[in-house]
Amino acid sequence: MSDMEKSEKSLNMAFERVIYIYTTNPSFSYR
Repeated sequence: MSDMEKSEKSLNMAFERVIYIYTTNPSFSYR
């Protein structure tokens, strides 16, 4: 696995975690 693929995977995991936090905590949404 190349470094680019590794960083892309960790970035995707972090993104999914942010989405999870935003969907489970409505108070975090900026509306």
